[in-house]
Amino acid sequence: MESGEPAHDYAVRSLELLAPVLEDLESALVLGGAALTLPVALEGRNPGLRVDVVEIDPVVTDLARRYFAYGKRAHPGIRVVHQDARVFLEEPGRRYDLVYLDVFDHLLTVPWTMITQEALGDMAARMEPGGLFMANVLAPTTGPGAPLLRRMLATVEAVFEEVRVYTAQPDADPSAIRNLLVVAGADPSRLATMEPSGIRVRGEGPPLTDAWAPVEYLQAKVFLGGLRWR
Repeated sequence: MESGEPAHDYAVRSLELLAPVLEDLESALVLGGAALTLPVALEGRNPGLRVDVVEIDPVVTDLARRYFAYGKRAHPGIRVVHQDARVFLEEPGRRYDLVYLDVFDHLLTVPWTMITQEALGDMAARMEPGGLFMANVLAPTTGPGAPLLRRMLATVEAVFEEVRVYTAQPDADPSAIRNLLVVAGADPSRLATMEPSGIRVRGEGPPLTDAWAPVEYLQAKVFLGGLRWR
């Protein structure tokens, strides 16, 4: 709260992965604001960065302003829009160098409307040439709950040319739930400046679409597998 530095592993890891390119970014779109920790950290690393945040619940933004680093000082580079992220994406608007997906409607679950091929296509359409896509995903990489990640990756791979997966907790049990960072883009050279190593996991199955996205079923497998952390 005092320093404004991220407390969560995934945010710290995201900043590490973005470090080689962060100074070159002029704009970012963060879908899912919560306490606004990540937008504040991005602005702190690159004061000239323009960050648009889409958060569906204005009460959450008020809490961020009252109790977290976002409210400690003015942030002229951060603009918060209170709207459903999918609706925001479908409207014409700015393009961004970075689109960061960080939406949840539960402790673990992601709204299915945000991880279909059409939704990711809308995100890609909002990216500048050479732009980067990142997503924070809570899932295991092995075991009964792994199909959720693999189906999501199949969907990301259907939209973006280059896709990588990193973990925010390298020492965690791969069958346990952990923060995974999916990084993608249309320009492989931009990803080449980032860390070359990642988790060796690829997409499986048909991409999720607005017409067929059994996300709740796949997420149920994560719960049925037992909520083990690390």
